[in-house]
Amino acid sequence: MVRTLIFIFVLLICLFTPERGEAERDSLNIEEAGYYEFTDLYPPFPENVEVRKLLKEIIFAPAVEAMRASQGVFVQKNFNNRVLFQVKRQNGAFYLLFTNEENYSFPLYSRGSYIIKRSLEDGSLLQIKIFLRNHPECFLRIFPRNDRSSMDVYLYGYPVYQNINLPISLQEITTSPFNLLKRMSKNSVDWSLIFSPEAEQYKEVRLMAEKIRGKLPELRDADDGAMNQNGEYVLIEDLSIQESGGFNCSGFAKWIVDGIYYLKNGRYLPIERLKDKNYSTRGHRWSERYEDSRDPYFGLDWTRNLSLSLLETESESKALIDPEVADVREVPFFDYIEDVGYPVE
Repeated sequence: MVRTLIFIFVLLICLFTPERGEAERDSLNIEEAGYYEFTDLYPPFPENVEVRKLLKEIIFAPAVEAMRASQGVFVQKNFNNRVLFQVKRQNGAFYLLFTNEENYSFPLYSRGSYIIKRSLEDGSLLQIKIFLRNHPECFLRIFPRNDRSSMDVYLYGYPVYQNINLPISLQEITTSPFNLLKRMSKNSVDWSLIFSPEAEQYKEVRLMAEKIRGKLPELRDADDGAMNQNGEYVLIEDLSIQESGGFNCSGFAKWIVDGIYYLKNGRYLPIERLKDKNYSTRGHRWSERYEDSRDPYFGLDWTRNLSLSLLETESESKALIDPEVADVREVPFFDYIEDVGYPVE
């Protein structure tokens, strides 16, 4: 009987005690939990939260005192990386830099590095910048928004996410692990798209890109230039032999595909097939009048025919008839335009 009453009492407490929201729990537990609760076994990049916690008094010190802080390199206990701390002054603000070591140096934009910006006038926190990759244009910025924060995410200078609300203040973020930000924004930011997959997953693509890049100095430009199935430099329009020996953009794309096609077939792609026009899958009545005079969809037809040629090499049927079968119509952060592709700068 007593056990039954105790059980009912505990059950009533559980039912009628209001739960803290996830955002509230995160905010309350940051300090008491330290960084362990919110740090994955394999963080997306080297963490420097230990050093930021260690120098917390400097981060929040009066401006004059904070700017006098000494530069130093710190060795973390729980993360296998060193961190350079320094203070810089520029344009009405001063910056507290926590820079992670990369290859025995401390580049400003190394992965996981934090830049905390404060006002020279009143010492207030203005912004936190965190580099996501070893690239100066891959970062996120966090701004104060009353007692909370707002985050923008940039990849190679392009804003992929903007005005993401974070339920904690900028002050709390300064000494919190990065994975806390991931956790709080997981419903708004697809972090799997922000951080590269394991290198092994795209090793072959990376190796191919490196080899192509090494060959670029040997290639020459030539209007209407491409290579025929015999490896001769010709003009795409009439297949006559070139004098200069080079590629235009279409010929360069064919040269890339030829490198794959040759391994499978022992020869290069014939140009005639690539010039086929796929009338049924692109264009409209307004463009029909220009098909012969301007060939407005040459690039689209050429690219689709290159893709079809490779797919047919892999296919048992050897008769793929849908020119759009290899179209890439979904790319994160970009909108596909029919018969055009994606806007690029």
